[in-house]
Amino acid sequence: NLNNGGDGSPLYDDVEEEGAGNIHMGEQSPLAIDDHFDHEGSSPQRAPAQRSSHLSSSQRVSPSRSSPQKSSLNRPSPNRSNAGGNQGGGSGDRPGGKSTYADDLLSFTESVTSSVAASNQASNRASNHPNHHGQHNHNGQRYNQLEQGGNNIATVGVQVGASVSGGSSYDHYGEVRVRHRANDFCERFTSLKCNPRQNSKSSLDKTKKRYLWITIAVCAACIIAAGVTIYYLGDMQDKEKEKEKGSSPGLDGRVDETVQPTISLVPSLKPSVSPTEFPTEIPTVRPTSERERLIGEFLHSLSGGDSSKVDAPQYRAKMWLLHEDVLELHLPYSDNQDSSWESEVAYRIKQRFALATCYYSMGVGDGGVVKGWLHDEECREVGDYGTAWDGVGCTDDGRVRALALDGANLHGTIPNELSLLTSIENLIIKNNPGLLGKIPHTLGLHMTQIRQLGLYGNTLTGTVPKNIFRLSNLVYLNLSDNTLMGTINWEELSHHQKNLRRVMLQNNFLEGSIDFHLLAKTSVSLLALSNNLFGGYMDDTVGQLTSLEYLYLDGNKLVGSIPDGIGQLGKLRALNLDDNELYGTLPHTLGELTSLEYLSAKSNVISGGLPASMKLMTGLKTLNLASNALSGHLKHLSDMSSLENVHLYQNSFTGSIDGSILTALPNLEVLFLSSNLLTGGIPSEVASAQKKLRGLYLSDNSLSGKIPEEVCALYKLEDLFLDANALEGTLPSCLGNLSGLKRFHAFKNQLSGFVPGGLMNLPDLIEFGIEENDLRGGMDQETCSREKGLSIWADCNELDGGCECCERCCSDQDKNC
Repeated sequence: NLNNGGDGSPLYDDVEEEGAGNIHMGEQSPLAIDDHFDHEGSSPQRAPAQRSSHLSSSQRVSPSRSSPQKSSLNRPSPNRSNAGGNQGGGSGDRPGGKSTYADDLLSFTESVTSSVAASNQASNRASNHPNHHGQHNHNGQRYNQLEQGGNNIATVGVQVGASVSGGSSYDHYGEVRVRHRANDFCERFTSLKCNPRQNSKSSLDKTKKRYLWITIAVCAACIIAAGVTIYYLGDMQDKEKEKEKGSSPGLDGRVDETVQPTISLVPSLKPSVSPTEFPTEIPTVRPTSERERLIGEFLHSLSGGDSSKVDAPQYRAKMWLLHEDVLELHLPYSDNQDSSWESEVAYRIKQRFALATCYYSMGVGDGGVVKGWLHDEECREVGDYGTAWDGVGCTDDGRVRALALDGANLHGTIPNELSLLTSIENLIIKNNPGLLGKIPHTLGLHMTQIRQLGLYGNTLTGTVPKNIFRLSNLVYLNLSDNTLMGTINWEELSHHQKNLRRVMLQNNFLEGSIDFHLLAKTSVSLLALSNNLFGGYMDDTVGQLTSLEYLYLDGNKLVGSIPDGIGQLGKLRALNLDDNELYGTLPHTLGELTSLEYLSAKSNVISGGLPASMKLMTGLKTLNLASNALSGHLKHLSDMSSLENVHLYQNSFTGSIDGSILTALPNLEVLFLSSNLLTGGIPSEVASAQKKLRGLYLSDNSLSGKIPEEVCALYKLEDLFLDANALEGTLPSCLGNLSGLKRFHAFKNQLSGFVPGGLMNLPDLIEFGIEENDLRGGMDQETCSREKGLSIWADCNELDGGCECCERCCSDQDKNC
């Protein structure tokens, strides 16, 4: 029975080899391991069941022992030093409860000797005891019963009985005693070996079965190990073959997953592809030459498999290179594939493949602007500075050094293969609204020589790849005027960019904070982040950007006050903080920015007055603090002698307009003081600004008095806004001499008299507003018929010719007028 041990417990054959694991023949508990599987401590042992030494021979040898399932019950191993003994019991007639084979043999010999002597003495009395045969028959019957009930003892008993009887006449009682004694002796050895032949055969069978199962398990483990080894060896060989064939990662790190054709060493019995019954719609690929195969594998590796995808730009570029390129380049064959792919011819193939992929992917030739591509050599010089391919610049050895596609009507996406131009230093693709898609992250992996990267004025989407900031030779980076999103990895930028000077990311949808402390590790001189979604505070660490010359942070969501650290930017020439959520007062350290030429912080909530230290900013040319909550006087403006443009409208400045402002600012071009709380009159010193003043904006204040005739000296004046004040008197007749005047607003005043005739006929005049005054005349039919558009806001009685050319005429009392 292979499923059960000799004691009726389940057979647990657990074979565990080092490195092979356990092979179980059935789900049995290890505690079911029988004693007859114990070999030199290889498995747990159970103590044999103790036998009682005082049991009778009939009790010790019962008919139930004939069951094969009980024949080996608790047999102790013959190898044990305490075989046949009991732990704490057993043979009670030996000192210490222990018995040996020698003692048993001596006892048996003595009993046999005494029995033989007794039988010899009784042989003479045999004829005198006729009932002895009955007794003999009785004992023989008992012996037969013993023989039927215990084959393990019968063999020994028969042999002993035969040797003792010696004939038909013998001592029956002596024979019985001998047999009993023999039974006792054999019983002592029953637990060891009752029937040597039967037990030997059973043990041999079980041993054979055991080693058979062990052999099967070991073979199975070896087969499994061999299969796993063969599998991994084959997998390693396949990878090695793919590497030799060039299935390396592509530009973007992708590995082509298309199955490469394999060459079998033995011809197959069946054709690999059965012939088609009807022609296919798509023509099959024509047989390739050795040139096409080598170049195809090379381009397949470069493009990450995209060159094998029909209708892809990479595939079209490959087909052009193989079948239409006039150069008909050949990739040299070499046993060492790396040396072949690193040759000068391989670089030329890679370069033309990259440009051809750009041609098909970005529609270079579709707009009709860029010419010469895919014809002749890309670096052949044409004229003094140009090349055969528009926008391509090359080095003396024929490598593309620059690519500029400005307003080329491009459409499509920028391919990853653009980064194959590893010798490029200047890459400018700008002002192409039809150019979509993401910025390839491979640009930051392969274009290690690039110094200027400009991808602006397009419609590029996605995030700014952090690999871009790893281009350590980068000096100029311009990604403005796109639809880029996400955050900027300032840490990556500060770690790698030691040569970067200009960073221009304005007019996108970038967000997050601006880490000035990280930017301080760079040498950036221009930082343009205007019109994005950057937030957070401006802290004093901004003053650590000591190389900064231009800082544009307008149009974001910056909060807080302008930090005092801003005064440490001694090289700063332009600062724009417009349209944020800044508050507080202007820092007194502004006066330390002696190199500053442009200061703009309009449309915030800045309060207080102009710091006295600003008079030290003698180099300032533009001051724009409009649309804030500033107050106080304008007395410090006259100290900023270089001012050209002053924009302080929509604040709460008070006082009068000091004439010294106009006389001390000889370069003044625009004076915009509208929507304040200014009082007094227009100073007559206004004439001192006649050389350059183009715009004078004084509307929506509380100015009074007459319009001085000195205004007519401003012969370069284009805009004169005097509306919404309390001016009175007449319009100076010399206003008609301002030949460059385009806009004249004087409504909502207390002016009276006639409108000067020449004023309405100025050639460049496009806006004329005089309503809500007490003026008359100035409008005639000739003015009405002017071809150039003229917008007029006037009352009905202020027009000589009536309302023939007016869009609408209504009285001042009409609320809808």
